Amino acid sequence: MTAGNVDFGLVGTILIGSVPGVWLGSHWSVRVEPAVLRTTLAVVLIGAGLTLMIKAGLDIPIAVIVPFPLAVIALLVVTMVRARRARTEAGTEVGT
Repeated sequence: MTAGNVDFGLVGTILIGSVPGVWLGSHWSVRVEPAVLRTTLAVVLIGAGLTLMIKAGLDIPIAVIVPFPLAVIALLVVTMVRARRARTEAGTEVGT
């Protein structure tokens, strides 16, 4: 900061994305099965790597990257449905 090389607009943008991401990640990571968490992380890292390769000049079609966010969303939905189903089954077992 003393050298004047800090872009405060960029810092704010990064914080806007980071703070909710950390909050959601910390809450979901303890509720998600480790296998699903590993798979989701792998999908995100592969998608980020492909995006970096495109930005570096590799001729990879954008259509290759589109499935990655969709896969992450699908994994999260499947995990939430399984968790809800497990809670419902646990509630019926306690009641019987």
